[in-house]
Amino acid sequence: MNDFLLGENTVSATADSRMDNGTGKKLWNSFTLTTGNIRLKKGDDFTFCIGDAQLPTLPDGKEYALSVTETGIAIVGKDYGGLMRGFMSLLMKIEYADDGLKIKAVTEESRYKTANRMIHICAFPENDLYFIKKLIRLAGLCQNWLPNVGNSAWSLFRCLTN
Repeated sequence: MNDFLLGENTVSATADSRMDNGTGKKLWNSFTLTTGNIRLKKGDDFTFCIGDAQLPTLPDGKEYALSVTETGIAIVGKDYGGLMRGFMSLLMKIEYADDGLKIKAVTEESRYKTANRMIHICAFPENDLYFIKKLIRLAGLCQNWLPNVGNSAWSLFRCLTN
């Protein structure tokens, strides 16, 4: 399977009408390095589609299913919360490459659950600033408490100052 290229600055999607809000649009813009915007048209409840994509089947016990192919992106959620967690998972998959922003082809099903809300981020020389920012944003979206940057605080400082 080939990657889905986000070639245009503005991407059109059909989605659950509740996704057509400032927060979702700002998240898209932020995770596309402020180069991308998203235009949302009303779609079916608990769905999100870009391009020519078929909605994946949502297995029992899962909260969302995500499919990315060369021709499109589709997310289906059990409910609105599941759809948004699938959308957040999609945002984390956006990568910068020489030929522009892309998302690797993938199928994913998941259920969001966490016993505690803590996260520990270690920064290493191979982690670029974009990756670290995505982790911090995701932690905020998931309402995680960030108690510790660990023994690698100097590495994080160096990444953030470069």
